[in-house]
Amino acid sequence: MDDLHSASGVVTFTSTDRVPPNAVKLSKAEAVNYQYQVVNNWKPRSDVWPITYGPLISGLAAAAGGMKLNNIFRRHYQLKTFARVATYIPIAVLPGGAALILHTAISADILIMNTKCVVCTQTKAIASQLVFGVLYPSVIAPLACLSFAVRYNTYAVPPVKTHYKHIFIDATTTLKKKGNMLAALSAAQCIVAFLLMHGQMNSVFKMQRKLSGM
Repeated sequence: MDDLHSASGVVTFTSTDRVPPNAVKLSKAEAVNYQYQVVNNWKPRSDVWPITYGPLISGLAAAAGGMKLNNIFRRHYQLKTFARVATYIPIAVLPGGAALILHTAISADILIMNTKCVVCTQTKAIASQLVFGVLYPSVIAPLACLSFAVRYNTYAVPPVKTHYKHIFIDATTTLKKKGNMLAALSAAQCIVAFLLMHGQMNSVFKMQRKLSGM
């Protein structure tokens, strides 16, 4: 059975029968908290900035993707200044917050080296970034903007019950026209997630080397 332990200020993940006698056993939550304490007190700060700011950068990148897609559909449905906050919250703020939270959880496993597949962890981070930075806003943006276009009568929307196919085609056509932009946005989200994971792993390895040498 695997267990977390701390020895000489270094947190590692190993089997119970291989825990050194002078190690302090920790739960996963305790190990994560301990590592964050180390990160918060670490000098120089440049060694650990990917860990410190990674979740925030992930959240901001996802929110930026949501804002871009929100703007596309706001222009398409001619909303102008109508319901600006009401569309930005579900399309940009919520996915940005979700990306921040999920990236924090993924970073926690990196921080305590609780992963047997680095590529799997990177793939998970990239997938979550794509979901919250591109896919989710691509679905929610037309729905939210369409509902307000109907409410404020800014766009000629036919009855949903009888013309839902037309409405769907209209929304998907709008996205297809922005195909290059969507591809660039998706690539940017993937690059952000990959670089953050790479930077966080390098930070953890650097911390481990310096702590082991003390």
